[in-house]
Amino acid sequence: METGLQIRILREHKKLSRESMADLLGISTNTYQKIESGEKIPNLEEIKLISKELDVAPEFFLKKDGVFINNVNNSPGVGTVNTVSMDKDLLKALTETLNRLNRYLDKSN
Repeated sequence: METGLQIRILREHKKLSRESMADLLGISTNTYQKIESGEKIPNLEEIKLISKELDVAPEFFLKKDGVFINNVNNSPGVGTVNTVSMDKDLLKALTETLNRLNRYLDKSN
């Protein structure tokens, strides 16, 4: 999953606005929106600030291969290498967002 999409899903789960995230980073809302859309790659300092605000380790955004996600009940998710703890509500929000995205893409085709 792309870093921008990960950030957006976590931000929405925490019910934070794009504006508040942009303020945290000291950038414009437009520039922040480019991070979420994948047009801009956040630098390491931005990753640290985003990670702190979204309650995840910075490595969550930096490691792309083999991420293993466990929910609170330790049910397996995807991948094989790293473990990221994810509460049940966040996993549900992620699933719902991906389902909305799939429905949108299906309508576009």
